[in-house]
Amino acid sequence: MAVRSLPIPHTLSLGGPLRAEGRLDDAASPPRALSALRIDFASAPPSGRWLLSGGEPTLRADLLDIIKAARAARGAGGLWLRTDGLALVGAPVCQALKRSGLDGVRIPMHSGRADAHDWLVGQPGAARRVVKAIRAAAAAELAVEVEVTLTRPTAPYLAETVALALRLGASALWIRRLRPTSAAAGQFIALSPRMGLLRAPVEEAVRIAEDLGAALTVAGLPRCVVPGAAEHLAPDGAEAEPCTTCPGPPACAGVPTEYTSRFGWSEIWRLTPRQKQPSVRVVLRPDEPSRVLRARMLQAAQLQPARLRLVDAAAHPEARSLLRDALRLSVPRVEVCGRVSQLSALPDTALFRLRGIARVDAAAQAPADVAGLRALLARLHAGTQRSVYGLAASAAEVTAFAEAGADTVRLLPGGSLSALRGPLADAHRPPCLGGPGAVPEEAEPQWKGQVHRASAWDRVGPKKPCPLAGSCAAATRCPGLPEGWSADGIRAIS
Repeated sequence: MAVRSLPIPHTLSLGGPLRAEGRLDDAASPPRALSALRIDFASAPPSGRWLLSGGEPTLRADLLDIIKAARAARGAGGLWLRTDGLALVGAPVCQALKRSGLDGVRIPMHSGRADAHDWLVGQPGAARRVVKAIRAAAAAELAVEVEVTLTRPTAPYLAETVALALRLGASALWIRRLRPTSAAAGQFIALSPRMGLLRAPVEEAVRIAEDLGAALTVAGLPRCVVPGAAEHLAPDGAEAEPCTTCPGPPACAGVPTEYTSRFGWSEIWRLTPRQKQPSVRVVLRPDEPSRVLRARMLQAAQLQPARLRLVDAAAHPEARSLLRDALRLSVPRVEVCGRVSQLSALPDTALFRLRGIARVDAAAQAPADVAGLRALLARLHAGTQRSVYGLAASAAEVTAFAEAGADTVRLLPGGSLSALRGPLADAHRPPCLGGPGAVPEEAEPQWKGQVHRASAWDRVGPKKPCPLAGSCAAATRCPGLPEGWSADGIRAIS
């Protein structure tokens, strides 16, 4: 079933106060007299539909008279009211609005999680009353749209918000970006979600609306951010400019300048298909501030990789919150490797909350560390892949790690390839020195401008091509030569 888009309404402001200032971009203004509103109603476009907004319209004692005047000017056209819904919890109020000539209501519900909605609107208990309002309006045969403002803390849960709204009785959804106005102006950077991370949650919302046969419109986002919602995009009235890959209006309204002036263009440019990466590695040093590391993870997620590998994140003092944030980045697979010292301090309940991590590879500095690391990894969720790898700087250390039960080794500079022996050495020994010739997994690519390009804690160490590769018949299956290791004895295989 195709998803329908909502028509863009002609908005008529009634003015007036808000019930609470909250943290979003709703604005209060002086209430406008009914006589002035009648003039607006007479000059408003006859086609389309009208949306009466505030302030909060239900705080006005003359609201029913306003609706009757709008209906008289509107004729048979659609007439809607945008309200926080808190006054609509009872059937008599909804029935009175219906009798006055109102066709439908648009009620903001910014998150299906009650505490998040209450925090955003600044009103404890608001979410519970919104749920009642949606049900009451639908029971009174008022059409119900739910408006969702995208914010950084709630965007990852957009799908469950949409599903809840439709289950309660809404027939349509209006999803919009946060604007830097009113209360949101002072904390726009903290509250506004990065566009590079919105594709997965918004496109999932479209799929849910399609499954349930609801109309849906997404206002204020460029087409390259949510290509799967291209047919449902609408401008939000903000000044915008097209990007280099944008088809331009009407297919795309462009990127809002109030967004790029704060966050720049880099993530929009990175959304082009040629820049996507199957896998990206991010080095997170434990001595760096967590805000710097979060910014680095966000940059990596904007490349839309299928896999994000975090090096040494589990050794940071704020490992728990960093890893939880990584799981909110809409990356299909998150992996962790390196030191995992901070995980040992977490209780089992905290480790369970990290169950979304697909794989954890723990670095052992000495063979004696292997048993303890295995015991720690055993506390992880059963669905998490796990392994212990040793950091070896000589052939003797490779053998010692094998005897201690390590799964793999990472070769640190210092040894000789010709001395490598045993199964853990196979992935590093070239065919000409008796290795099986299986090319190991390569380190993930880096994006331009990354600060830390290498780390001794990576599970996979850097390789360099063999200088004899051009004349060697085994070159296509050779793992290359570990950096810092002597290659005495290598030869081309004919």
